[in-house]
Amino acid sequence: LGLCNDSAKWSSVLRRRTTEPAMIRQYAFTTVKPGGYPVTRDWQRPPHIHFKVIAPSLPPLITQLYFEEEQELNQSDHILQRIPIEQRSLVTTTLKTDPKDSKRVGQFDIILGQSDVKKVTPHLDSHQA
Repeated sequence: LGLCNDSAKWSSVLRRRTTEPAMIRQYAFTTVKPGGYPVTRDWQRPPHIHFKVIAPSLPPLITQLYFEEEQELNQSDHILQRIPIEQRSLVTTTLKTDPKDSKRVGQFDIILGQSDVKKVTPHLDSHQA
């Protein structure tokens, strides 16, 4: 997982845990919330995090995680708007404050290897709407 903050500084912090026998793998990472950035004069990307997940015997999954609180930028994002409205919650997280340490936390479930799950992230070969 690679993350770029507003200062264009890259960081990578990822922890993974495997739980047997169900083979449920959990991950967690700590980061700063990324900022948005301009693509063109008329298009500003909302803050988001890119994920590329690689698992043996499965095709790579490439997706993005958006933040629910960025309503204005999310509504005008050319890529997010390609996802049917009823599926956008699958790639959006709501940040909540953890009462133990006042850090903001979000959850993003990634499910691999289920052929009955409809592909949510649109093909991203161009940034055109």
